[in-house]
Amino acid sequence: MQNLYWKILFQPLMNRRLGNESVQRLRREVLAQVYGEVLEIGFGSGLNLACYPPGIRSMNAIDILPLQTPHPASGIRIQYQIMSAEKLAFPDASFDSVVRTFTLCSIPDAESALREITRVLKPQGRFFFLEHGKSQNRCIAALQNLLNPFYNILACGCNINRDMLKIIAACGLTLQTSKVDQCGLPFSGLYFSGIAVKKGDPC
Repeated sequence: MQNLYWKILFQPLMNRRLGNESVQRLRREVLAQVYGEVLEIGFGSGLNLACYPPGIRSMNAIDILPLQTPHPASGIRIQYQIMSAEKLAFPDASFDSVVRTFTLCSIPDAESALREITRVLKPQGRFFFLEHGKSQNRCIAALQNLLNPFYNILACGCNINRDMLKIIAACGLTLQTSKVDQCGLPFSGLYFSGIAVKKGDPC
């Protein structure tokens, strides 16, 4: 029943909301500097494909679900694997760029996933992110904490009260750039986007 709810209702609604032009603009902004060997975590239906810079011709992509088709046409060759973000089956220092968009909110152990990202990044590699999370408005943040258990069920594991920038900074990554934008729905919090590097790497 839950799988049916995901396929018929939740996934199409999320693809429509997170694939609208305002969100795609945010994707293009944050992914404009992606380079080299690329890993995308939480590939989903491929909404990022149209937002990568022209120099990206191939990439590794993972998700916990089989590849969803059709995904947007692009000239990017994708090597797709079903894999957990908390335990990446890649050697240390494998990638120049790791990309995550709208997945840290729903992964059970976000801290473990971010430590894995740090591990597989090459020296001076970059983590590119676009997520939604805890509002900086104290009243809205309190409402998010109250609603989160119900939202988590209705949104198939998504959490609306995670402090994304704090979580990223606590897992061996240093923010190089960050930007905050308002989500469409106040209780969904804020959009957080930016680039992070390993601690000790030059910015």
